[in-house]
Amino acid sequence: MGNIITIATGTVATLIWRVLGVGIAGKIDEKHPLYEWFSHVSYASVAAILLQNLVISDGSLSHGEIVLRLVSVLSGLWVCRMRSHRVFRGLIVALGSYVVLDYSGLMAYL
Repeated sequence: MGNIITIATGTVATLIWRVLGVGIAGKIDEKHPLYEWFSHVSYASVAAILLQNLVISDGSLSHGEIVLRLVSVLSGLWVCRMRSHRVFRGLIVALGSYVVLDYSGLMAYL
């Protein structure tokens, strides 16, 4: 029962913020300092969560070494930023490099 309440509360809170965002999106100047601040804070929050999941993983990534995870993420970022500017391509490269390095035994040489 507790999980259902948690999911329902999170869903309602998300929907409320989305409705408020749609309602005031046309009235906000994108160059306003407050808008830029919220944008930077949201990007920083997402980056912090991703970094926490990468470095302090207790899920499915926890069996891999930290070097394996970092090499995979950095390879995906390199493809995304330097080569194609496509997030999907970077994701595929990161996932592929993780699988190849994890199952090939090449991590013993890094």
